[in-house]
Amino acid sequence: MTWFSGRALSPRQRLCRDQPGYGSPTSARTVGIREFRQNAGRLIREVNRTGETVVITDRGEPVATLGPAPQTHMSVFDRLVRAGKVQPATGTIDDVAPASWMLPEKPTEVLREMREER
Repeated sequence: MTWFSGRALSPRQRLCRDQPGYGSPTSARTVGIREFRQNAGRLIREVNRTGETVVITDRGEPVATLGPAPQTHMSVFDRLVRAGKVQPATGTIDDVAPASWMLPEKPTEVLREMREER
């Protein structure tokens, strides 16, 4: 039985049941098969960008899920860049201004001065 109809699941629905986004009306976006056909490219780009799952329905019944492909070969940094959460550096380390806490002298000289002040 399913949460939306009270009827037994068909074989296709049983396949979808174990996919992310199936089983709760708020867990994934759903689109009808007609909308999917008309906007497949846009939906695929959206899934790629956001990482969210889209459930495709036929007459209100889930028949397939569209989700991001497993990206096991990508580093954490690459996944964050792809998700738009971080931006890769555009310059070199020489472009970064020295931090205000950096000492103008060698640490041994600073320690010697501090000891002399006591």
